[in-house]
Amino acid sequence: MKKLNNEELNEIKILIGQAKAIEKTMTEVLNQSDSSNHRFISCISYIRMYQTIANASAKYIPLNAVVGKFDMNNLPNPYDLTGAQLIEWFQTALASVRILISLLEANFDYSDNEYNKIDNLINSKLRALIMEVPENEKEIQNNLERLFISSGMSKGIDYDRETGKFNFSGREYIPDFILPKVNCCIEVKFIKDKKHLKNMIEEINADITAYSKKYEKIMFIVYDLGCIRDIDEFKRDIELSKENDIKVLVIKH
Repeated sequence: MKKLNNEELNEIKILIGQAKAIEKTMTEVLNQSDSSNHRFISCISYIRMYQTIANASAKYIPLNAVVGKFDMNNLPNPYDLTGAQLIEWFQTALASVRILISLLEANFDYSDNEYNKIDNLINSKLRALIMEVPENEKEIQNNLERLFISSGMSKGIDYDRETGKFNFSGREYIPDFILPKVNCCIEVKFIKDKKHLKNMIEEINADITAYSKKYEKIMFIVYDLGCIRDIDEFKRDIELSKENDIKVLVIKH
């Protein structure tokens, strides 16, 4: 897998964003209640937009037979097409956009980039949302969800909350949040006194053992009311203890 510099990564993110914007618009068209085929009249325009992005992506990924490639000079006039042909061109454009998104994401460490982006978002923004001293984990979870939503993330697509229930060693586990696109679960922990701190490591290690059976990445958001003295030591003992990709974010009030 090719390693990219920051400028190239930014270009890839822009291309993915453009392709996803087209996909979103096309999906909305597809889901319209209008039963007429007139809503597919822009199918050739979508083909042109797709091909422009695909051409720009060619410097990063090979445009092989898997990716649609269209002759921009020989595209039909949509007003000359039958309803069935409009639908066929529309579906071809949508499939091509989705394949292109998948290839761009798969070839350039998209999962790691998105994972790190969520890490940076939480580290930089979560504390500012919590104005009063929280009473429990749910308050932190609620603010975390507000942060996701305000950052443009969609529930059920980019993240979900309290879903993905599974059993491990006779116990039921339900992650606080999941990030399906990066195969990650997020657990929120709340330390309000020294007594709770002593049990936290054991609690986190138990969660790691269970969640690692289902998720490649595990993120712990530990909201601390002043009980953790050495953050680096606290994080290091957890992050280096397992083979999975584990992040521990300590947020101090």
